[in-house]
Amino acid sequence: MPHIINDIFQRVLLVLCIGNFGNSVTAKTYYLYVILNGKPKPMMNDIIILPDTEMIEISCWGIAIPAPKVTFSFTPCPSLEWNNCNSSTVTLDETTTYSNISTITFKESVRVLGSHLSPGIVNCKAANSEGTSYTRSKLFRRNQRETIMLQELHPNTVIYAGDSITVRCSVDYYNFTDSFTFYAQNQRHQVRGQQYNFSWVAEFTVADLSLSENQIECQSKHRNGSLVTKRLTFTIVQPYISVQHRSRMVVAKSYIPLLLSCNVNARPMPEYRWFKDDVQLPNTNFMIVISPSEADQFDCYAKNRAGEVRLTWVISNSNKTLVDFDQLTLIITLFLVFTMGVVCCYCKTRQLCTLFRVCRAIRTREP
Repeated sequence: MPHIINDIFQRVLLVLCIGNFGNSVTAKTYYLYVILNGKPKPMMNDIIILPDTEMIEISCWGIAIPAPKVTFSFTPCPSLEWNNCNSSTVTLDETTTYSNISTITFKESVRVLGSHLSPGIVNCKAANSEGTSYTRSKLFRRNQRETIMLQELHPNTVIYAGDSITVRCSVDYYNFTDSFTFYAQNQRHQVRGQQYNFSWVAEFTVADLSLSENQIECQSKHRNGSLVTKRLTFTIVQPYISVQHRSRMVVAKSYIPLLLSCNVNARPMPEYRWFKDDVQLPNTNFMIVISPSEADQFDCYAKNRAGEVRLTWVISNSNKTLVDFDQLTLIITLFLVFTMGVVCCYCKTRQLCTLFRVCRAIRTREP
């Protein structure tokens, strides 16, 4: 018998002599079991896997005389540090085992909706008149949406050629080992996972990406020896920078502020530096507002990983050097109107002259 039963049973050996026939003695041995009162000996499963929504049955069983009162309680744990659960304990249920003098075993259960529990510890307390005993079971919850998950950590925006990318691979703690294998850039890399709550987690970084290296694969080993694989595919963009017009002439009025914009086509977004007559201006972005003087030159330098371009503005003051642009436009317009008027007058004059000649010729031919 197991040692837990010996606390409740005492075995007495009885030897009975049946008879003596000549020189032979017939004997028979009997074992007498005496049931004694004793403290309960409860047991539970070591690990229970929590479902997401279904009911879960938590059981506690053992041996006890007299019949015990069984109390189930639950303590949530934020991580797998089962001996360091500082959360408050909640009583789930209390049951009293039906007393039967011929029954020395008990089994009690409680049904709880799985979604109402988190990972933690379920305690079973069995108490009778002889004492109180405790046992417990660890509860795990599947915190993986999939068997294996592979997600991009950095960068979380556009990935450019030459960038690095960091990914995270995770599997359930209680179903998988901590061994991960990553496949990237035609190479195989073994990575040891770290425990994070109820998962094994491994991170991996691939540097200096090219346009064709847009896949990473993660493989993890199940405790039963099988392998599961997850592949992540992402888009890599080639950086570029270009500009249509590198030099511009601007006519400005000295009393009107002028907006200059460093218009370049670039990806990723470039950094900008502005210079006035070869002197760098502080705290500038892709646009600046200037107050033109007699003659200034402004240069904008735009730079990203694809290279650097330069845009130049030559500012001329209309009061000193050139005719105001509005005035020039007005003069050109008046000139065009005058020219069109002269042409129209000329055409009309020729038409009138032709008409007079025709009339004169008709009069000359009349008898």
